[in-house]
Amino acid sequence: MDDVLLVMLKLDGTWMSDYTFSSLDTFGIRIGLHSSYTSLLDMLRGILNQYKPNHSFRISYMVDGCPPPVFIVDDETLKFYLYMKCLQSDVAKLPLCVE
Repeated sequence: MDDVLLVMLKLDGTWMSDYTFSSLDTFGIRIGLHSSYTSLLDMLRGILNQYKPNHSFRISYMVDGCPPPVFIVDDETLKFYLYMKCLQSDVAKLPLCVE
């Protein structure tokens, strides 16, 4: 297993009533397996060019057949996501969705 995961990142979007995520931008990013929630937020600020420390993001993902979306809110929920992502070989599966 590599120390880095490839993740699709859907930015500036909204969850719709049918549990699809409608976003304006999609990027491919690399996330280290041992990343912290704070480092993920810093990466998002860098991508969005928003260096406001108090800017908040809602980060989530969807597990097939298991709506509603699962939110990432701290180190533990990020670790769970990264573990699930390790089990998924298709880079398009389990994208991170950022509101």
